Amino acid sequence: MITREALLQIPFFQGLPDAALAQLAGVAQLQSRAGGDLIIHQHDRAIAVWFLLSGKVQFLMHVEGASNLLVATSQTPGSLLGWSAFRAPFRYTTSVRCEGACELLRIPHGAFEDIFARDPHCGMEILQRVAATMARRLEQARKCLLDLPGSGDADRVPVSAGTQPAPGTGPARPGRADSTASHTDLFAHSSMFEGLGQADLAWLAEQGEVVAFETGQILFEQGAQAEVFCLLVTGRVALFYSGQEQSQRVFLRSIAGAGEPLGWAARVEPRHYSVCGEALEPTRV
Repeated sequence: MITREALLQIPFFQGLPDAALAQLAGVAQLQSRAGGDLIIHQHDRAIAVWFLLSGKVQFLMHVEGASNLLVATSQTPGSLLGWSAFRAPFRYTTSVRCEGACELLRIPHGAFEDIFARDPHCGMEILQRVAATMARRLEQARKCLLDLPGSGDADRVPVSAGTQPAPGTGPARPGRADSTASHTDLFAHSSMFEGLGQADLAWLAEQGEVVAFETGQILFEQGAQAEVFCLLVTGRVALFYSGQEQSQRVFLRSIAGAGEPLGWAARVEPRHYSVCGEALEPTRV
């Protein structure tokens, strides 16, 4: 068991309610690990999270037909490890290995679940901090993978199949809004909003407007201030990532399912788009 004051030395916990801090401190465990030790194994059930107190850890991803790839490292005191404990299907997405001797803090995920049930506002604050941590980790992982020799060569494609729109090309005029009923149905079938009641879904539906994009138009630019969160209504959107050299543009994936979220960075600090989104065909969001 550690003290509330010790928890507050970790930035992640600063500003949380005293009741939450007391509960987490009551189940937290200090652990010492040697260099080479695996703290987390990819694909194992995510039953706990760790916070790095001292030392350096490596994030490794197993890729079929290849050895484990080093996708990120961290030696920042207070770094969160094992974020998959907060997200279904609750399986760790990477392995975490100590590069040298490390001191860590382990907290069972069940303690967080209890807080979420008792204090939803505190739970939302915790999950926002988790999301911000993972956004930074994702950015670091992309940079590491982009720097691998020959990585992504086959995926460095033009901005679109037949056009090269100028950077920053914005949306077309907003399309004619659908009925509120159809908006509510869209939210109800989006995995992003599972579990919300009908009244909340209806309220969300009233806040949005439908915006249309032509083929090749940019929905949002990587690095730009993230001010808008979107759900795909119709069409298809490609997501691209650029390294430090803007000419090095790597295709990540395309989004084509109605209700799929786009521009999630608008809900995560520091609220800058981490990728570029481009319409691959006439698209409405």
